[in-house]
Amino acid sequence: MKGKLYMGLDVGGSKISAALVDIRGQMSLLRRQSTPPDGKLAQELLVEMARGLLEHVTASTAEVVGAGIGFGGPVDYRNQRIRGSHHTEGWEVNLPLAQEVGEALGLPVRLDNDANTAGLGEALFGAGKGKERVLYINVGTGIGGALVRNQQVYHGAHCHAGEIGHVILQKDGPLCACGHHGCLEPLASGTAMGQAAVRALDENPKLDTRLKDYPREEISGVLVSDLALEGDELSRSIIAQAADWLGLAAANACNVWDPDAVIIGGGVSGAGDTLMEPFRRAFRGYAAPPANEETDLYLAKLGYDAGVVGAAALALTTM
Repeated sequence: MKGKLYMGLDVGGSKISAALVDIRGQMSLLRRQSTPPDGKLAQELLVEMARGLLEHVTASTAEVVGAGIGFGGPVDYRNQRIRGSHHTEGWEVNLPLAQEVGEALGLPVRLDNDANTAGLGEALFGAGKGKERVLYINVGTGIGGALVRNQQVYHGAHCHAGEIGHVILQKDGPLCACGHHGCLEPLASGTAMGQAAVRALDENPKLDTRLKDYPREEISGVLVSDLALEGDELSRSIIAQAADWLGLAAANACNVWDPDAVIIGGGVSGAGDTLMEPFRRAFRGYAAPPANEETDLYLAKLGYDAGVVGAAALALTTM
């Protein structure tokens, strides 16, 4: 390892990832561990993993300039504090996480939510490389998003920009975790896909589908995506319906923000063209011209590493 490096720290609901990334987006010393069930313990593990990376650099000619944290929950970017966690109990509300981790490591640290860091990673080093304006949509257990322009995340007046998962598409639709009805998230997230599969099985137990081979509690969006890739018709129809909702939401966002490219990432993006083909059809049909034909629509390239690479990119672009 040589030259300037940036540390990426990604705090997810199931995994904490840490790695060093250079100015070209090349990653080294990737480490992953299961996220502890308590916020205080998770913070301690985060610092421990970061210190382990620094120990490796001490014996080299490289320099760690700073670190970025992508946090799986709402973040007050302006004040560099977390607002809580949707996944893990025990995280202190309004915790100055960047400051505390920075003091523990002796490094400058910047903090953002994980959808923003993943979007930044894709914009700089992934599918959106070379594009001025990028809309990133992360489709996993929930749905998050990021608006990136000129290699900077746009946060908005209330640090809430890019939250496309909470765009209301169906006024009397299913209840969302945010308290509203008909948001994109309960219509098209991985959780929503799994629920749609269970409903279909309950309503018609005679359906010809491999989903019947799995206990109800194991049916998830990722499983639906995997089976769709293998040709399971029910899974493909569920993916297509979700893709239509995603296309509608992305079209609405593009009618307002007009990005050069829309990138779909997250765990459900593993469905590949099974997801992207109906998404493209829906977007082209819903978006206003000329954006409907001229906006580039991409599948994310960085995969599961988008979060940790993007966290390092946050440090790279702000220090």
